[in-house]
Amino acid sequence: MKLSRRHLLATAPALFLLGCDSMAILPDGPRVPEISFRHLPAIKFAVATIEVEQTFVPSAQPPHIEQQLPVTPAQVARNWSRDRLQAAGTEGIARVNIIDASVRDVALKTDTSVTGLLKTQQESRLEGRVEIRIDITNPKGTGFTTAIATRSQTLPEGLTLDQREQMQIDFVEALGQDMNRRLETEIRFNLTSFVIP
Repeated sequence: MKLSRRHLLATAPALFLLGCDSMAILPDGPRVPEISFRHLPAIKFAVATIEVEQTFVPSAQPPHIEQQLPVTPAQVARNWSRDRLQAAGTEGIARVNIIDASVRDVALKTDTSVTGLLKTQQESRLEGRVEIRIDITNPKGTGFTTAIATRSQTLPEGLTLDQREQMQIDFVEALGQDMNRRLETEIRFNLTSFVIP
């Protein structure tokens, strides 16, 4: 029986970043960057503590692939919280909750006719979603905001495993940038009174 690329990916063991280097190398695969936000200015909250939790539970059921990705949206969300948020007050707490950090690889219908076989078709579609909620409590009061970022991208047939992994890495990085922009916007509108200039 001939195994498809999709079957091989579904049965491959999860791959993880190696150490804390800014660039890790997957065995016989692409170089995986640590997707960080250190180059951006910190958002200073008037709190003494920032806590990050993840209520999102990755799914092992197809078409979900978040557990198979070289770098996951949940990792990127934690990196964002580490790099962008700073506790700059003496009282209070900010809680960051990663509610969703999912990626699905949805199979697309392809043309199996002679005409279809002569052209490169889109084999599947990546669908990513990140949802983060921030709750703040300090002597001034309480506040919260929620940011949702979504992204989709089709993948052509005929990709090697390395090419597919690289496209997945690029997809998660782009989803992380979308998440960053949404969070900045929501914080600006809903948590301004808790931000120290």
